[in-house]
Amino acid sequence: MGNIFVILKPIIHVVMKAAGMTSQLVEIEPGTTMHFWVPTESIHPNNKLTNKSPVLFVQGFIANGIVTWLFQVLSLCSNFAVYVPDLLFFGDSITTRPEWSTSIQGMMKLGVEKFSLVGFSYGGMVGFKLAQLYPHMVESMVMTSAVIEMTESISNASLKNVGFTNWPDFLLPKTVSGVKVLLSIGTQKLPWLPEFFYKDFHETMFGNRKKKVELLEALVVSDKDATIKTPNYSQRIYILCGDDDKIFNKTFSDDMKNSDFAVYVPDLLFFGDSITTRPERSTSIQAECLAKGMMKLGVEKFSLVGLSYGGMVGFKLAQMYPHMVESMVMSSTIIEMTESISNASLKNIGFTNWPDFLLPKTVSGVKLLLSIGSHKLPWLPEFFYKDFHEAMFSNRKEKVELLEALVVNDKDATIKVPNYSQRIYILCGDDDKIFNTTFSDYMKE
Repeated sequence: MGNIFVILKPIIHVVMKAAGMTSQLVEIEPGTTMHFWVPTESIHPNNKLTNKSPVLFVQGFIANGIVTWLFQVLSLCSNFAVYVPDLLFFGDSITTRPEWSTSIQGMMKLGVEKFSLVGFSYGGMVGFKLAQLYPHMVESMVMTSAVIEMTESISNASLKNVGFTNWPDFLLPKTVSGVKVLLSIGTQKLPWLPEFFYKDFHETMFGNRKKKVELLEALVVSDKDATIKTPNYSQRIYILCGDDDKIFNKTFSDDMKNSDFAVYVPDLLFFGDSITTRPERSTSIQAECLAKGMMKLGVEKFSLVGLSYGGMVGFKLAQMYPHMVESMVMSSTIIEMTESISNASLKNIGFTNWPDFLLPKTVSGVKLLLSIGSHKLPWLPEFFYKDFHEAMFSNRKEKVELLEALVVNDKDATIKVPNYSQRIYILCGDDDKIFNTTFSDYMKE
């Protein structure tokens, strides 16, 4: 029987081709060639790039790019422009340059100017370095089982966790039993695998041993020479970590996180203690006051999370002040309340106007409002509804005016089709009784 990984290689090529991916060798510079899996449509004549959002997947140290990310690529390539390189001295990527630090990897030759990045283990460290060197290219990152930089103190602590004294002995095992130890430590629950799997893995995945040893030696830096003492990235970073990670445990991921988000929670006009003597009642004045309030607080850029009416205010804010709003998470909302959307939504909930629904005059009206506005309303005592009614519906006259100003004629809508520069995440529920998935589907590009 032949080596299973050698047998699988042409099969993977067929599967990837069927999924719309193509293998390509890219000369980064004379003497340095990187192998990529790229969207087939991106290598058409005139290098016409796909309009899908580009995502770069960067492997760990054990296997090449596609072996690491095969299942993720197959799941995501229909919705994203997926790029999967082999890092230098993995797969078919080579260089004759004497220095092999994590700073020499790149995507520019493929004509991709901006992308999101997903990094695993060693690939995460490469990704952090790439984001540091080329912040204009990396828009956001998802990092798992990685640290920003392998300082001596982190290296020593991690090696102690896994019971080794150096990285080559662990990551470049010389025996089949060493492969078993590596895979058992590197996975949460390693399933039973036949003996030939480990033997074939050992024969296939550890080529260029001398070069990889040198990569590992170059990876560890003295604590005093570390280029980044504290995380300071312009990109949005998502860190995935496991409580039982045996190499980089949760202590390291906690250290990477900023201590907290700087959270700002305003009361919109005529809610809480926020007031105005200006006569306007549109979402534009709410957005203007929010923007000016944030500027007064010294905040020039921020992400925004909006719910329902706050989502519509948020969309208006992003339209009026695009330089301030970097990204948005919107839930149970729409871009603009046109007459047709308003009528359809009111019909969904059995009302003829918004004040009767959102500004109930009775305790039973409060119960109906909360039951429609929540997925599964738990039992609450009667006094809760009574006190809620007494406390939450002040400034009734002004709020009625806000609701009247909220609805615009279809022909006067300022935004026919969503067109925002920000990254927008839309959260919607299939059972949303007010703005159902029909509206959220319309908002998506």
